[in-house]
Amino acid sequence: MLNPFIQSLFNFEQGKKDLNPFLFALAIPSQSPEPTKSFAFSNCSPALQLYKNETQLLVAVYKENESNKDSTIQWTSSNATIASVSETGLVQAVGVGIATITASSNGLQASCRVRTFSGNLYVSLDQNNQIYHLTVNQSDGILSPDSSYNVDLAPTGIAADPLGRFLYVANFTTGSISKFTINSSTGALTANGSLGGITNPRNMVISPDGNFLYLAAEGNQRILTYPIQASDGDLLTPLQTDTNALTANVGISPDGKYLASLVNSLSRVRTYSRNSTSGELSVAKTSENLSHTGSGNIGFNPNGNYFYLANNAHIFAFQFNQTSGDFTQIGSATLQSGSAIANGICVHPSGNFLYTVGLSDQIVRTYNINQSDGSISFANEINTSGGSIRYLVFDPKGKYAYLADNSGDLKSYSVNSQTGALSSLQSINLSAGQWNLHFQ
Repeated sequence: MLNPFIQSLFNFEQGKKDLNPFLFALAIPSQSPEPTKSFAFSNCSPALQLYKNETQLLVAVYKENESNKDSTIQWTSSNATIASVSETGLVQAVGVGIATITASSNGLQASCRVRTFSGNLYVSLDQNNQIYHLTVNQSDGILSPDSSYNVDLAPTGIAADPLGRFLYVANFTTGSISKFTINSSTGALTANGSLGGITNPRNMVISPDGNFLYLAAEGNQRILTYPIQASDGDLLTPLQTDTNALTANVGISPDGKYLASLVNSLSRVRTYSRNSTSGELSVAKTSENLSHTGSGNIGFNPNGNYFYLANNAHIFAFQFNQTSGDFTQIGSATLQSGSAIANGICVHPSGNFLYTVGLSDQIVRTYNINQSDGSISFANEINTSGGSIRYLVFDPKGKYAYLADNSGDLKSYSVNSQTGALSSLQSINLSAGQWNLHFQ
């Protein structure tokens, strides 16, 4: 028996049962296709940073309805020896390194990049030719000095492989790289020889897989690509990439697929694609001449969509294509003091703030990063009362910052998560000025 309302829509001719097709179509509810659902993590942006042995519950949801948690999610880890994941999405940092956690449900997938740390800070002391190891209290950011280690003359750049096995120091005057193995339990270093034959080595980065070290060889005007021998950390014969510039810094994208540096007498910025098997670099794009030149410190946003270049008193912001390596300048800024020189530059782990280290005026400046387009705007600053500040690094949570002062104490700060402002926390006399730092 038809509902009276529905029956009233039908047109029954005398003696016939035929239905009016038009009215019949109105009587049947429309079957609109369901919108395509997208799957994502609600608490992994831009990445998940954990200390070793720490845990974090990941929450995977449909973007259209973040309260909709699917109970049929399948969880996997790309490397369970670094970060494991339970059937409920509980991630545990087992070792030190980088892993990817994947959640799968109803044909959809979401991935979260997990970086795990040991809580050790390594600092280069270029005036007394040493590396200093300090441990970090994860709850309050306080540093505890541990041990110092001798290296060659004038250590500047410092880097450790993401897996926490090996540490390398570039010795500017000697023209060498000092090599160390890292104790996975204590962070203590054991000398593992040195490699020479370089002219004025500066800063360096290591690929996320720990297989290649990229060194800015300032005097050689080249980027040197060293394969890292997994068994003992030895550096093998390097590939050489000419820059035609006194290149002092290289930057690497968060996924490790691209590098960036200044080239052509420090007048242009260039990106390189990186062959993950051989480590070889290929030019992706070279910019036109920049409006200002300088030492060229480069920092990538953790989301991979932007990178920033500091040239003396000027900061350039670029939008970055993670697929092609292409980039476009989206803005620039001048330090509040026109005479200031931005020596170090780094992006907060949240991707919300950019920091510059003022070599000439001892001021660390904070800039807001627009999350829609990557542009920057001045937020606040702190006068560090330093003698010659150089570089700044953050703990993985972004709660604390550590500043190298080449003419003073090593300085620690707490970080305001809302404004990015730094507040003085601790000052440590290491018996000599510091040049650079690496948080592991």
